[in-house]
Amino acid sequence: MLTHGNLPKHSEVFHKYAASITGNVIKKNENRINLKYTININDLSKPWGCAISGDKTENYLVDEILERLEKMDRERRYCNMFSREIYTVDSIRASIEIIDDNHDVLESISIPELCDSGYPDENKGFLKDQLKEFCGYELFKRLSQKT
Repeated sequence: MLTHGNLPKHSEVFHKYAASITGNVIKKNENRINLKYTININDLSKPWGCAISGDKTENYLVDEILERLEKMDRERRYCNMFSREIYTVDSIRASIEIIDDNHDVLESISIPELCDSGYPDENKGFLKDQLKEFCGYELFKRLSQKT
């Protein structure tokens, strides 16, 4: 359904998000998770549908990735409280590559490492604040002018 553009509007961004994950490695000896996302430039051209409570019915793909990384970090912190003697995840590293139809990399976005610092909710939304030049439509606009 994703390939043929037949996704229900309310779940588009979730399927686009899942398809963008092109690498995931758990570095057990470093207590770290490494994630790699690859996005075709055409998937940046518009917000994708999502059914979330409230007024949120669409989201841009990079915004969705950043929001989910922050959520994953909050969950990492919470789980570490209960699994410290068994196994902990000390940090999450992630990167996003924007590619064209020929799979040439147009932009690489290095996400700040997510690790323990400050109060967990204190950092809510900080990825989108730090990486605002990659959020929403502006990234597509800037990259499409290069191609």
